[in-house]
Amino acid sequence: MKFFTISVLVLTLLSVVSHEVEGGSRKFRSTEEDQELERQVNSLNKTPIQSFKNKFGELIDCIDVYKQPAFDHPLLKDHNLQMRPSSLPKELKLRRDDNRKISRQNNPSESKVCPYGTVPFKRVTKEDLIRAKVAFQHAPNPHYAGVTTPNDPSKQLWGAATDISVYNITDQKGQYSQALLWVGTSINGPYNSIEYGWTVNEGLYGDGLSRTYSLWTSDGLQNAGCYNALCPGYVQVSQKRIMGEPNHPVTIPGEDVYSMEFQIFKDPNTSNWWLFENLGDVAHEPVGYWPKEILPKMSSFASVVQLGGKVSSPNDEPSPARMGSGVFMPDDFTRTCYASNIQFVNNNYEFYDPKDEKMLVVGDAPDTYKAAYLGDASKDHPGRGYTLVFGGPALR
Repeated sequence: MKFFTISVLVLTLLSVVSHEVEGGSRKFRSTEEDQELERQVNSLNKTPIQSFKNKFGELIDCIDVYKQPAFDHPLLKDHNLQMRPSSLPKELKLRRDDNRKISRQNNPSESKVCPYGTVPFKRVTKEDLIRAKVAFQHAPNPHYAGVTTPNDPSKQLWGAATDISVYNITDQKGQYSQALLWVGTSINGPYNSIEYGWTVNEGLYGDGLSRTYSLWTSDGLQNAGCYNALCPGYVQVSQKRIMGEPNHPVTIPGEDVYSMEFQIFKDPNTSNWWLFENLGDVAHEPVGYWPKEILPKMSSFASVVQLGGKVSSPNDEPSPARMGSGVFMPDDFTRTCYASNIQFVNNNYEFYDPKDEKMLVVGDAPDTYKAAYLGDASKDHPGRGYTLVFGGPALR
């Protein structure tokens, strides 16, 4: 059984081949390839109603919500836009403690917000598309550590929720690190899945900042799907949360803990899969959704939920990539990355604690990257609920 599947993702949208000179960074593209890149950039960058730079100096375009890139997907030509789900799952528990704070990339008091009727997208460049293609096709020495439900195709899960502590670890060139919630179908063959969390990935973003990311696929990471909104499919509805923008603030080990608090769940009437997030000023912000048309195997339910970390490192890099906070100290939640307040959604459309669920701790390099599922940690760690801790390299 294979968990935290890490595969080569060949995007139909990003089919341009970039030829890299061995030993250097210069890339040669034919005129046809460059023209195709230009076409893709123009297709993704819709005409903005308004544009502004965020506090990180990145150009953000405010796009008419009805004209966003999602609707260029051939399966979404007749899709009816949803601005909110038809209903929300019941019994979502919002546990808090004094040490945990929200990491939010676009605080309305600090940044501009797109006007009503528009949604924000980071402006795409050719370099973004080239990096995305290379990032998808090059994941040397991947490792993972976390927890998963059994790979049971008959299991019916309608969503999941968690809080993941956010770090901005410093990795070597070519390395990446992710902390995530994954919801999908049975991991056999061309599965459907959604994942969301944070990552430090210079190969994808061109810098070493901790950023949010999402990733969806409808064929087991073979041809269909992409990160964030770098291909048609994902529908943005929030004016505040921008896919792929830096997280701020982040956790400094031993000090205040900043976290991402979010939920992924299926709409019972439309079968679209929604992402909601606590942005501090808004407890349940509808960020966006993945339409049922692009995830046909998840139109009824998901069957597997996974949480934890993934890393990758070049073959010639002697230092292992850092997962989570970069260390594993399971008794110190201010220094070790965690996914807490884990909850699932059942077929009665209710959030519930996984006290009766079989949760399997998994990992492919346990001497380096470790994970521990603590179950209900609220007695010893108030405000945490059902919790996973993970990270590494492990202390010797």
